[in-house]
Amino acid sequence: MNTSPEGSAAAPKRERAPYDRETVLAIAVALFNERGYEATSMGILAEKLGISKTAIYHHVDSKEQLLELALDIALGSLESVLTRIENFHGGPQEKLEYAIRRSIQVICHKLQFVTLLLRVRGNTDIELSV
Repeated sequence: MNTSPEGSAAAPKRERAPYDRETVLAIAVALFNERGYEATSMGILAEKLGISKTAIYHHVDSKEQLLELALDIALGSLESVLTRIENFHGGPQEKLEYAIRRSIQVICHKLQFVTLLLRVRGNTDIELSV
């Protein structure tokens, strides 16, 4: 039994789930979509993760970096469809069908990221660069 120097039982240590960069990013993107980028602070993200703000900085440098990573995922995924079309053998109709089908697949698989991409308003340097 754990006891403190005063002899009372010490509270058990709270286990926290380990987070990796991808998990922190996914939760940040969900919060950005729910609350808005501007209204989501690192404190709110830390509370949602159940960790300290300092712990977040082990994964990313800033809130702006989280936004940049998220937008890179959305844009990179959509741009990859265009890159693949260049190597797709078929006529114009088949290429168009392929582009639409693949774009829908990307949107479905990266919905949170694409949603954020569509919601940015150009209020930060990162948003303006998109």
